[in-house]
Amino acid sequence: MDFEEDFEEDVTVALGNRIRKIRLEKGMKMHQVAEGADISEKYLGSVERGEVQASYVMVLKIAQGLKINNPDILMKDTFHIHQLYLNKKLK
Repeated sequence: MDFEEDFEEDVTVALGNRIRKIRLEKGMKMHQVAEGADISEKYLGSVERGEVQASYVMVLKIAQGLKINNPDILMKDTFHIHQLYLNKKLK
């Protein structure tokens, strides 16, 4: 894997982990989030496992399903990863 592939994989996994963490903290089941987001449970599961890269529109839909007013909270860990990779790339 090259630098860009590593970055994309790490961000994808971090986003999925963050979504799962928030869902569990809220005591929500996958089907509740998926229904509120108007997406399939299968797709949500793939996002949570870091198997697919969710588009920003899908992140917004998932935030809606999680009943989150500020979707940027889902991106919290990905911002940190981006900064780490940016610093690494600039060296």
